[in-house]
Amino acid sequence: MVVLALHRYQSELIASEVRLASLKRQATSHQNTVLDDHGKREAELARLQKQLKVEAAKTEAIKRQAESQAELFEQLIYENRSLKEQLQTLDRKVATSLKKDD
Repeated sequence: MVVLALHRYQSELIASEVRLASLKRQATSHQNTVLDDHGKREAELARLQKQLKVEAAKTEAIKRQAESQAELFEQLIYENRSLKEQLQTLDRKVATSLKKDD
C-alpha cells in the first residue's frame, strides 16, 4: 500500500513537472513574442521618425524655394513695370518726333 501511494505520488510529481515544463515553454514563447512585437514596434517608430525628418526637410526646402520664387516674381514685376514705363516714354518721344516732322 505504501509502495502504491509512493508510486502514485511519483506519477503526480512527474505529471506536475511536465506541466511546469510546458508552462515554462509557453511563458518563454510568450515573452519572445512580446519582445519581438516590442522590437518591431521600436523599428517602426524609428522608421516613422526618420520619415518625419525627411518630410520636414522636404517641407523646409519647398518653403525656401517658394520664398525664392516669390522674390524672383517681385523682381520680374518691377522689371516689367520699368520696361512698360520705358516703352511709354519711347512712344511719347516717337509721337513727339513725328509731330515735329509734320
